[in-house]
Amino acid sequence: MPIHVSMEFVYLMGLDLLVNVQKDFIVGVASGTTRILRIVICSFANPCQHGGNSMDHAYGFECLCQIGYSGKRCEININDCSPKPCHNGGTCIDNISSYVCHCLPQFSSVHCQFRLDNPCTHHRCANNGVCKASADCRNYTCQCTSGFDGPFCEEDIDECNDGNPGLNGGSCVNKAGSYVCACRDGYSGHLCEVDRESCDAP
Repeated sequence: MPIHVSMEFVYLMGLDLLVNVQKDFIVGVASGTTRILRIVICSFANPCQHGGNSMDHAYGFECLCQIGYSGKRCEININDCSPKPCHNGGTCIDNISSYVCHCLPQFSSVHCQFRLDNPCTHHRCANNGVCKASADCRNYTCQCTSGFDGPFCEEDIDECNDGNPGLNGGSCVNKAGSYVCACRDGYSGHLCEVDRESCDAP
């Protein structure tokens, strides 16, 4: 008549793969005997790394690796950068089951396959401003000529707002990118600095 036996097997020193396990067994007992056959089963810790699952076989074990890993124990991170997926001099950074391409400044997209146009070919700066592309070729700035300001050099600076530069009673008149002084009678020059009457004196 069979009896129900509970057995506990414990970790054995020196065999770092063995772990605690408790199993219940039904052991058959032959009639007329008192001898019980003790069944010893050892359970091994999962030898597979990085979340791999162990499949036990009569000849050992086999690891079913998570995506991105390989090797007997799933110890190898598969190099997703091989063969080289990044174009135009981009640098491939291998991750787990993925990669990232770091592109040179003038290229873009997942595999660095698109050349970025110089933004200055499509954008112009007003009033003879000079377009300067950013290092990554994504943006630009305008360097304005004297007398103009604004992101696109579209704003005329009113030099007369900073005070009247006209001398000898001359009036400042703003012009696009510059100014002139309207001089009183008897005066001339850019700032009305020349007294013509004093030059006419004997």
